[in-house]
Amino acid sequence: MLPLEDVFGDRLNVTVLRLLSQVAGGHSGNAIARRLGLQQSAVRKALERLVARGIITRTEVGRAAAYTLDARREMVRRIVLPVFRAEARLGDRLRRALQHRALALRPPPAAVVLYGSVARGAAAPGDVDLLVVLANAADEEPVRAALLDATRSLEHRFQIAVHPVVLTTAELETRRDDPLIAAIASEGLLLSGRGAGPLRRVRRLPPLLPATDAGRAAVPTVGGAPAPR
Repeated sequence: MLPLEDVFGDRLNVTVLRLLSQVAGGHSGNAIARRLGLQQSAVRKALERLVARGIITRTEVGRAAAYTLDARREMVRRIVLPVFRAEARLGDRLRRALQHRALALRPPPAAVVLYGSVARGAAAPGDVDLLVVLANAADEEPVRAALLDATRSLEHRFQIAVHPVVLTTAELETRRDDPLIAAIASEGLLLSGRGAGPLRRVRRLPPLLPATDAGRAAVPTVGGAPAPR
């Protein structure tokens, strides 16, 4: 039986496996490298390591080769795929926990927006970025204290730092043309309050899908398609 160190022991192996667990069909080494933003030579070495260990398959397609996870392998079905599904669920839990804390802040901010890598659903986010908008400047001190209390346990639980940016609605208006505010409006998720001014089009965090009921076994998948049993 293949030791886990041979599958997950290299950081690039994990990066490649994560991507292949999320996409359907076979993909060339060049396409995988482009999607990951990594050098083709390094990605090809990782692919060949994983082919040699029987975790992914290599299929010749003309002059190129297509790589895909080998879902016939018990290691893939029982360990590799469940690991990356659990990782995705962890991000969902973090976003829901942040929303719960945002809704409980007192005094309630005009808006709390999650942005950055956690909002985008990045597999390995660097930290949690929050924009907290206050209707009244006098609320800043108590809100900052409430934020500190609300996020301390989340930082410990999820092993990730939380970095809030606190602005009043008036300050937000003066920064309407700021690239950061434009990026938040484009990619952010509204956790509480309402989007207004530069944030009027920000998306509200959607309800999480009940895809991880504790009493229901998940069906192994490869790129969204059920894996063979």
